[in-house]
Amino acid sequence: MELEKYTSDHTRQVWENSWLRFPRSLLSAYANQLFDTDLLSDKSDPNSPKRTDVCQFSFHEKGEEWLRVPASYLFKLALADYISSDSKLLPEIRKTGEKVMAHFLNDNTSPETFSFHPVDMNKEPEMGKGSAKESLRNAR
Repeated sequence: MELEKYTSDHTRQVWENSWLRFPRSLLSAYANQLFDTDLLSDKSDPNSPKRTDVCQFSFHEKGEEWLRVPASYLFKLALADYISSDSKLLPEIRKTGEKVMAHFLNDNTSPETFSFHPVDMNKEPEMGKGSAKESLRNAR
């Protein structure tokens, strides 16, 4: 809490290197919808009010809306933008992309706590071994 107060009170003396700014107009319709949903206080309820910290993620400059998001969240928006813009994308890839996006949050937490490495699960009797091996490798 103290660090947050310091950075908000000393905006000219602190460089926030983990936040990125860009015009909202650069996002696809799908990425825009995802961004709006992520700012709801209850993402499972489309009628939910917006989060109380929503003003941290958007601002206007020269008459245009800009987004201000953690670098880790930009990966989620970029993935949403990509999977919605490629009409030749296989449905399985889009579905996997949507699952991966659930691990990228807009609260500046690190998505590196998850492994995004696809593990071959074709051999039924040993399906769990591939996942366990990947988890063990990440734990080291």
